[in-house]
Amino acid sequence: MFSQQVKCFVEGLYIDALRGEDATGACLVRNSGAATVIKEATEAVYFLSDEAWKTMSANAITEGKALLGHNRKATVGGYKDEQAHPFITDDEFVFFHNGSLHSWKDLGYQTEVDSDALGKHIHKTIRSDGDLGEALGKVYGAYACVWYDMVNEKVQMIRNKDRPLWLLETETCWVYCSEPEMGVLSARRNGMAVKKCEEVPVDTLVSFNLTVASGECKPKSEILTIKKAMPPATNTTGGTTTNPGTKNTRVTKGSAGRYSSFHRTKKDFKRWRAQQINEHCSFWVEDFDRVPDSGGKMWALTGTLEIDGCEGQIKIKAFKHASEDEIFYEYYDKFVMGLISDVVFNETTNEILMIVTSPTPCKTTDISNV
Repeated sequence: MFSQQVKCFVEGLYIDALRGEDATGACLVRNSGAATVIKEATEAVYFLSDEAWKTMSANAITEGKALLGHNRKATVGGYKDEQAHPFITDDEFVFFHNGSLHSWKDLGYQTEVDSDALGKHIHKTIRSDGDLGEALGKVYGAYACVWYDMVNEKVQMIRNKDRPLWLLETETCWVYCSEPEMGVLSARRNGMAVKKCEEVPVDTLVSFNLTVASGECKPKSEILTIKKAMPPATNTTGGTTTNPGTKNTRVTKGSAGRYSSFHRTKKDFKRWRAQQINEHCSFWVEDFDRVPDSGGKMWALTGTLEIDGCEGQIKIKAFKHASEDEIFYEYYDKFVMGLISDVVFNETTNEILMIVTSPTPCKTTDISNV
């Protein structure tokens, strides 16, 4: 690597401390394909003053072909060195993650940090030649991930819609960052003209093969099909039962029976719609997003309703005034109950959308007694 590239990395890591000051980490990929990692629960300004980094930066110039870095803002886990990024799996997989996950313990890995669990999950999928899209379908939460696989000698990255990730092409190297202005600034300050600056597309795996010459190392993209696992539905005509401890979704007061006889004619739909208005609906929140022009205070919670005897699924959208932290920790990936205010039938897509107001988190055991 050239000294200007290392300086670009240093300044980028320093600037990115604005996004996270709880921990800092770096990975040097050597010409041999091996990797060296240093990380510490400290701000970038102190990290970059350590002897460990000074040694790594010198080695980067003499025998390095890639530098990967991370500034952490702690959301899950503590403030320990070992909980800083990157995380290493089986001494061969170096993983960085920006975001917060929910129900990450359901992935089945013994770790205190959600990011570590995600890294192990992706590593296991790659090593078993599994479907990465299917594996990410089991992940709920926000993520932008970058990793180095020592076995395949590849740097790879992917993000979902909840976290940013940008790629900048300069005349001598590629730079990745969460905010493009930060990457452009650090590159230009070190005499590296930016040829291209693009956001990594959502659900797209971007790979750099480090076994080729540096001038030929170009990103290759693969669009993944990521389908979230659907929670099962249990319905009893005229009843309100669920399976405690499982992700069930249904409309209360026996409306499952009414919907079973609905064949989606306009007349049937109007009759069925009138029966649903002002009824209560409980559903599992699968995703959320800000409502435009709401000042970031209004959120749309989305889920799906699946009822026996019906074709397809009913989409649900509930609106809630709340902070982002409240949505993350009280609503996302949890059962929510609200009041149905409207039902819309899209004749073009043959889909039904339920609009729900006053969503409130509830326990599974509470739902069976509605």
